[in-house]
Amino acid sequence: MKTNALNFTQSRHQSIPGYKLCMHTLLPIICVLGIIGIIVTIIVLSHKSMSTSTNNYLISLAVTDLLFLIVIGVRIFDTRLDRVIHHYYLVIMTYGNILINVVLLASVWLTVMLTVERYIAICHPLRAITLCTVVRARIIIISIVVSAFLYHVVDIFRYTILFHPDPCVEKDVPAIQFTPLGLNQNFRKVKSWVDCFLFAISPIIMVLVLNILLILEIHRSTKYLRHHLANDSNVRTIISCEEKRITWMLIIVVIVSGVCQGPYIILGIFKTLFPGVIFSHFNTMTYVTVLFLVLRSSFNFIIYCWFSETFRNTFKRIVCVAKCKLGWYPHIWNNTEHGQSYNNRQISVIHTKETTTC
Repeated sequence: MKTNALNFTQSRHQSIPGYKLCMHTLLPIICVLGIIGIIVTIIVLSHKSMSTSTNNYLISLAVTDLLFLIVIGVRIFDTRLDRVIHHYYLVIMTYGNILINVVLLASVWLTVMLTVERYIAICHPLRAITLCTVVRARIIIISIVVSAFLYHVVDIFRYTILFHPDPCVEKDVPAIQFTPLGLNQNFRKVKSWVDCFLFAISPIIMVLVLNILLILEIHRSTKYLRHHLANDSNVRTIISCEEKRITWMLIIVVIVSGVCQGPYIILGIFKTLFPGVIFSHFNTMTYVTVLFLVLRSSFNFIIYCWFSETFRNTFKRIVCVAKCKLGWYPHIWNNTEHGQSYNNRQISVIHTKETTTC
């Protein structure tokens, strides 16, 4: 009986077009790569030399993305469980989805605040000295996380757990049922519209507008420097290279946010406008939107961190020190002269940013 029930669950899911490709092939690969990258990012950004308000936002963003990938990655086990465990899995994932929404909402608004801080730093550098502080950044981060949690607390009361007998396994198993609040159509409609506004429409508009203002300001400042301060060709090259790097980073941020959250916005609006309509390949589109959100979380660290030369240099120092501690270079620690040579090399790495043009 258990085998038949499990086979039924597997065939029901795998009969959905694109399910196996999205949930059993692409999702695990992207999640694993994303988790590894995020862990590396957290280690590097937590280094004492990287303690800035911007990096505090990046660390918190990495943590929320890490939680999102871990919880969403559990979905790969949905067709690999026997019937009894699968019932408990469905209950856990119902509340896990609430956690996913919490970290996703926090991640979205942390990205917005990161953009706001970058806007202040570039467009209002004098005000940034007092506004963009580590303490203020941590207060904002805590406020965003707490607000995201409080906003989704109500979702817990939309469900209740009931046990009912399952003749296939001859024992009581748990199941999720909607409470009167969860069945209230007015509540569901209002909540869907607010979700759509907070998760997608509002943050994307803010990020898009701020990034456009940033690009215009960078272009204006670079043009001014090129005409008034950059008579030397080397200085012009440095300015041009820096302008291109920052501009491309901002463009990529907008493109990734728009492309990865676009399907989520469209599907969310459709569900809100037509709550009772299930069209062909509806489930496939749902899995695709989940996959795009996973992509967004997995590659945030590439966009915000790997464009930074300071990040790369800190990563190299951490790896080098780790290799030395593991005994990969024992002669460095056994020879004073070599130790001094290593320290000099380490110092030169610290100052790489000052001597590198691009």
